[in-house]
Amino acid sequence: MAIRAYQLLSEQKMLKGEDLDYRICHLDVMFSTQLIWRIENYRSLFNEAKMGKRLTVFSPPFYSFKNGYRMAASIALYGDGSGKAKHNSIFVTILRGEHDSLLHWPFACQVTFTMIDQKPSTEQRENVVVSLKPNITKENRPFLGRPSGERNPSFGIQKFVSLEDMKTKDFVKDDTCFVRVDLNIEDVPKI
Repeated sequence: MAIRAYQLLSEQKMLKGEDLDYRICHLDVMFSTQLIWRIENYRSLFNEAKMGKRLTVFSPPFYSFKNGYRMAASIALYGDGSGKAKHNSIFVTILRGEHDSLLHWPFACQVTFTMIDQKPSTEQRENVVVSLKPNITKENRPFLGRPSGERNPSFGIQKFVSLEDMKTKDFVKDDTCFVRVDLNIEDVPKI
């Protein structure tokens, strides 16, 4: 009985250590101007989107920089709006964060989305890269202003990567694709 209790305790410590390792490894993701988002089970998620069951997949939350804007990316794998059934659509949303009262509003950082080509590194990769500079207008305040709820509505690109390219190019390997989100924070006033 004592051996089994010791084994359980050892397993718990190991799991806790793995959890801490995971958190430490992902700190740079949380406080970086770049998110590399791994989307697993692509085919299943795509089929769910096509059938209208799960239209949007959300990334884990990330920060634009340490103590910066808290955000999440989302992708509509079967498209949204003018991109529906022809392209996937990619968005970002501003989430309520701990330091919002210190940040400059409205959000004005250029956002660059990249669908990463997974060809071997010895070949020429053909990433799809699309940038979006927020248009600061009164109509866009709900998207770019300081969140009054848990999150703002999303903004982004309705025609990101064509569904044909997703099938025929090397964006999906081992049922996984990678999307990079880069934020240009050069013009953001310092806290």
